[in-house]
Amino acid sequence: MKLIQIIKNNSCFIGFLVGTGKIIMAILSHSWLMFIHAVYNIIKASAKHYALKERKGHYNTMFCSGLLVIAASAVYLIYSVHIFFFGSTASYHMYVAIGIAAVTTYELIITIHGLRHAKKKKDVRLETIRYINLASALISVSLTQTAILSFTNKTDVSKAYAIGDAIFGFFALLVGIFMLLRANQLEHKE
Repeated sequence: MKLIQIIKNNSCFIGFLVGTGKIIMAILSHSWLMFIHAVYNIIKASAKHYALKERKGHYNTMFCSGLLVIAASAVYLIYSVHIFFFGSTASYHMYVAIGIAAVTTYELIITIHGLRHAKKKKDVRLETIRYINLASALISVSLTQTAILSFTNKTDVSKAYAIGDAIFGFFALLVGIFMLLRANQLEHKE
């Protein structure tokens, strides 16, 4: 129980560490996909940090976090377009792909449940964090698709996963836009 509390209290720092670790791994493995996921992790950790830091109103935090989600999603969309036109190879072992799929499914279920709970409680800060997690989970769905396609197909399917990446990146971008609209709506209600 104590370990869970430590992780909760330091989740932003852990997010930065994970992002930094992914950048190092991306450089060593020459993987643009890993690099883009690293950038997304760092931007997500920044948005969470701002959401947890805010003490009053929280609408400004939701708005700024929405902008960060939009920025991260735009980077991901640009990368998806790059993959579509220039191709990319990704190779994951079947067990790794299944692990990614399991974690992504868990992440989606917990995030959607948490978002519903936050809205019922009318906790804007918690709602902001849940939206950030939802955008991140959507990006993870695209990684899951890439991982599964990499071990099920021996041919080049980079165009297929580029389209999937673009679709889920666009959904994550929509979450960021929704955060901006929701922040304005909540601020005007008060």
